[in-house]
Amino acid sequence: MLAAFIAMGWFGEGIDTANYIRIFDEINVVRGIWDLRYEPLFVLFVQTFSSSATNPAWIFFTITATSLLTKVSAVRLVCGNGLVFLVSYFSVWAPTFELNQIRAALALAVLLLIISVPLQSAMVVVLLTPLTLGLHYSMIGPIAVVWVYFLIASNLSFLKKMSIISAVIILGAFLNHFLVSRHASYLEAVSQSMAAGGERLFSYFSVYVILVTVFSTIYLLRRGLTDAPQSIVIAALSAIGGILIFFYQTWTEGLYAYRILETMTSFLPITLAWIWGQSRNSIWKVGTVFLIVVGLAIAPGYWASRVV
Repeated sequence: MLAAFIAMGWFGEGIDTANYIRIFDEINVVRGIWDLRYEPLFVLFVQTFSSSATNPAWIFFTITATSLLTKVSAVRLVCGNGLVFLVSYFSVWAPTFELNQIRAALALAVLLLIISVPLQSAMVVVLLTPLTLGLHYSMIGPIAVVWVYFLIASNLSFLKKMSIISAVIILGAFLNHFLVSRHASYLEAVSQSMAAGGERLFSYFSVYVILVTVFSTIYLLRRGLTDAPQSIVIAALSAIGGILIFFYQTWTEGLYAYRILETMTSFLPITLAWIWGQSRNSIWKVGTVFLIVVGLAIAPGYWASRVV
């Protein structure tokens, strides 16, 4: 239902809506998944569920519904509260992703599901995570956190750990070559536009995600990291990494500071959902409710900033 409301424009038309309608047209005209500058798995997904005659609202609905259902499935796998997750996620993160950056929304959902499924082999998780780059290249940040987590926390052999490190270097070199060779002009244009705009170090969003990250991290440390699902620990680590990168990028006037912060902290709602479901102390439930209320309080302004 929420996906339908977004697709039909009940919350307003996203800033990127018109751009994505053009992208859908390009994808359905050029059938080769490698012939466009967009991520190949996203191109394949759109081609599978649409044609040149398909109403764009249907494509938006298909992507958004798939994204939300996948995320809720991940929440259920860790025994989190689905309502807490949806309210928290929709308040702050959905305007950026499900309403606008739908490629990233779908990629984040798949990555969250991969790290939430209770697989026995850490290497299987490590090998599956790069697939999300085929949906959106920004997954390199969360993927790096996942790989570092398994390098440190898993019982992988030295050879397998060295294989992961080698894969990181190779993947990084490939992405750098791919982006520079196929997206150089686009990245240059983005660089110029962002240099003119600047970024604020503190905002309602940055302060909010810091609060949620601190709250989640304290709970995890008090409970014990070994007792928490790997996806919850990774969500907290990703948020911490995102905050550190955000501050660095902002101070050095780097690119995509807020986008990195939004992407790297987008798993935080699952930590709130899990804390609500696991905590026996009412203090933690009160803290969760407080953060949800704060999220709801800043939601109107945040949604308004993401619509035309």
